[in-house]
Amino acid sequence: MKSDEGGAVNGRRMTIALVLAAAFSAGAFAQTQKDKDAAQRFVGAWRLVSWTERLADGTTRQAATDVGYLMFAEGGRMCATLANSKRAPWSGAPRTLEEATARTTGYVSYCAQYDVHAQEGFVTYTEDLDLNPGTVGVVRKRWFAFDGSDRLKLTIDAAERSAALQDSSLIWERVRGK
Repeated sequence: MKSDEGGAVNGRRMTIALVLAAAFSAGAFAQTQKDKDAAQRFVGAWRLVSWTERLADGTTRQAATDVGYLMFAEGGRMCATLANSKRAPWSGAPRTLEEATARTTGYVSYCAQYDVHAQEGFVTYTEDLDLNPGTVGVVRKRWFAFDGSDRLKLTIDAAERSAALQDSSLIWERVRGK
């Protein structure tokens, strides 16, 4: 990709983000009461229980990213941090490109505005901060299902999964108390 093409893509993303921001602030995407009620169920802290991926050949595996937290605040803000608990520990500044790469491999971190679409059964995250600056402004879609008040299943939308994955679902448990 030529550098000017990247600028054009980023320019389009910025334009789309500004148009959406204006529409949201003008109330063009007003939530229904059902959306607001469902959004309230998300509010709080959630700990990752499992991240299961089903491959195209029908086999399943646990994702390497096996620990994490989600925080949903009232007003539509959220943050997520997930990691591979088996990442090698490190100290000091990285001395090689491999050491620098190893620090971010197996680590996911982002903050976003979230919007619940209860009738359809999905939530969207519009990223405004990410470990990867290239995904700022990207809208992520997760299908959701609650199991009682303390379990939440989020399934990554098919449009975001690789062709090798038939399903990618995360199970979260609400964090209570200290």
